[in-house]
Amino acid sequence: MSEYDGQTYRPKYHEDLVHSEISLPPNAPKEYADRATLWNAVELSEKGQKSQLARMLKASLPNEWSYELAEEVVRDYVQRNFVDKGMCADWAIHDSENDKGQRNLHIHVLLTMRPLTENGEWGAKQKKIYDLDENGEKIPVIDKKTGQQKVDKQTVESRDTVFAIGI
Repeated sequence: MSEYDGQTYRPKYHEDLVHSEISLPPNAPKEYADRATLWNAVELSEKGQKSQLARMLKASLPNEWSYELAEEVVRDYVQRNFVDKGMCADWAIHDSENDKGQRNLHIHVLLTMRPLTENGEWGAKQKKIYDLDENGEKIPVIDKKTGQQKVDKQTVESRDTVFAIGI
């Protein structure tokens, strides 16, 4: 139950859940292994009413994989790409069927926006890292469809375009 609004949140598709796990960096408080405790702590760490609390990743897995292989591969991927960078990851493997009766093995990963510092406290949200040319100027990103430069999700005609990398 959310301490912020008193609501109990349940994933929409819990019936096709195969495995769920919380992966934490070594400096995370042990109580964050409990889903409710983790996400209540995330909510309490934000001051703004419209603050983004998490980011979500959804990805398909090869349908030929066993559940054991999927767990092993996803656990390693989440560890190397997110947890090793200080984020807490709440992830789940689902095995559903599409409307044609075909298997759909996939994952959902919910990641904290703020990494944990070495002392186990919430750190600053990550800033964008820009790709720079040899003169230190931002390298523009060109939208392949329109031929125009892009800024984040928008296409603009300005020369000050960013290329965000990282998480």
